[in-house]
Amino acid sequence: MFVKQSPSIYGFIGFGLACLISVLGYWNASNIRVTPVNIPIQGLNQEVKAVHLTDIHIGHFRTNGFLQKIISKTNAQNPDVIFLTGDYLDSKYALNKKYFEPLKQLKAPIYFVDGNHDHATDNDSIVALMRSVGVKVLENEVTHLNGLQIIGLNYMLADRNSLDMHASGDNPTIAETLPRLDIDREKATVLLHHAPNGIKYANKYGIDLYLAGHTHAGQIFPFNFFSDMMFEYNRGLHDFKGTKVFVSEGVGTFGPPFRIGTKSEIISLTLSPN
Repeated sequence: MFVKQSPSIYGFIGFGLACLISVLGYWNASNIRVTPVNIPIQGLNQEVKAVHLTDIHIGHFRTNGFLQKIISKTNAQNPDVIFLTGDYLDSKYALNKKYFEPLKQLKAPIYFVDGNHDHATDNDSIVALMRSVGVKVLENEVTHLNGLQIIGLNYMLADRNSLDMHASGDNPTIAETLPRLDIDREKATVLLHHAPNGIKYANKYGIDLYLAGHTHAGQIFPFNFFSDMMFEYNRGLHDFKGTKVFVSEGVGTFGPPFRIGTKSEIISLTLSPN
């Protein structure tokens, strides 16, 4: 004998599953993982420990409590240098020095390049606030630390044939910018850019490691599949003709603080002589 189920039962089950998924997605986004990555780099004469942070997204849903968790976990890695590749803010509400002051607690030099959400918020103000707390902002510049050549690029298109809804076509491209920089192709080199674009141009200039974020790896299932289709390099470590590419899934989230099928991560890099 079959007992006919009330349609309301299915509604309650569906509602319960939605609540469970939401709770798990919120917990997952709040549970920051540390992802260790070891990358040998030719020409490096000493080991460099670095932390890569990206897509923190302070603003609508995240404030200093979340930032403090990031700082504590970052300092626990005892890095020699910290790379911050954009999208620090995502709201004009957070254009306040109190959301930058905690960065002073980080116990290593910090290098920052901007992201699309920084531009959408107020990039000039973010850059000024970063510099006011001692962060080294790289705007299409080359600098050096511990035998490592560091290139920082503004958020830009790969070339004039690229499509990107977030990057302005009025600005220079990666293909146009790299030839203008004083790059020593013989030195161990890390390039910082918000999005994993223009890898072939980086490879042409002898870049050993390209660090990026932006993709969030899709953040919420099933968008991870769409993100895989949109980006040649969506998450994790890749190799393009000798140039290593690492795309972080990001430590924060875009929009509501949920992650399903992805993770909030801090990248702990060990760059070792090859």
